[in-house]
Amino acid sequence: CGQQDDEFPAVTVNATTAQNMGIRIHKVARSTLDQTIHTIGRIQYNEDTLQHVHPRANGWVEKVRVKAEGDHVKQGQILLEYYAPDMVAAQQDYLLSKKSSDRYSGAGSATLLSSAKQRLALLDIPSWVIEKLDSSGEIRNRMPVASPQKGVITAMGIRDGMYVTPATEMYSIADLSTVWVLVDIFEHQMSWINTGNKAVITVEGLPGERWEGMVDYIYPELDKTTRTLRIRLKFDTPEQKLKPNMFSRVTVTTQNKETLSVPAEAIIYYANKPRIIKRTNENTFQPVEVSLGIRSDGNVEVLKGLAVGDEIVASGQFMLDSESNLQASFRRLSE
Repeated sequence: CGQQDDEFPAVTVNATTAQNMGIRIHKVARSTLDQTIHTIGRIQYNEDTLQHVHPRANGWVEKVRVKAEGDHVKQGQILLEYYAPDMVAAQQDYLLSKKSSDRYSGAGSATLLSSAKQRLALLDIPSWVIEKLDSSGEIRNRMPVASPQKGVITAMGIRDGMYVTPATEMYSIADLSTVWVLVDIFEHQMSWINTGNKAVITVEGLPGERWEGMVDYIYPELDKTTRTLRIRLKFDTPEQKLKPNMFSRVTVTTQNKETLSVPAEAIIYYANKPRIIKRTNENTFQPVEVSLGIRSDGNVEVLKGLAVGDEIVASGQFMLDSESNLQASFRRLSE
């Protein structure tokens, strides 16, 4: 038998019947839910590590040593040698100033020598070239250009014999010890994402391996066509196995505030009016409508309809709900 509610009649079931029905009780509590986003991302160079190599003076490329995009280079490795008249003239001026300083002591000579040496540095002449010029007095016509960092050549704008100016981008070099992964998320997921959220990626070409990173940047506007928001993830890759333009499977975990939650299996869905069966006393069960929030790892946030400490049915609830619906139908027929 059952007692009646305005909309959902309560159902009374004795302990033996409840056990036979497989009814399992869960106590409602507050917990911190992690919202997980699964999507696809594209690996890119970390543009913060990009270095662009330009000459400091006009000249002609005479010997290219690193000749192809994709080549790995070390910091300080010679990329090319080129002839620049201004650099030759600066070396000559330095030697003349040095001779003058050696011959005539005084503040004027010292200032002249200091200015000549500073000019060499401003032209980005390597320190070891200046030291050799100092010790041997030999002028170097072919000036070496060294890599400012270790990495990979991502772009190359010169060939042997080319005339270059300070506007010429001779090389672009990216350090692959970190990479970016660009991901698009849906508009309704925007509020879940914050910088610093954890992310994990896997790639099809490297089965069994995974990389852990974080949300590094959230772009300021949505794509007006797809209604998606772009986020940027950052990953350390000391072994440099991840290559730009690879596609990756991405899992982003966002931690939300502590909230009321129940097991997803406890929810009965009726169009837009989900219900949960609540135990009102030891043998009585009452369907109640609830408002739901995010879903995470088998749990669902309850925004309205339950309170901390309420006891709900996590298994066997469908038979109880059917009995309540049947009693509600009988009640309407008798009215």
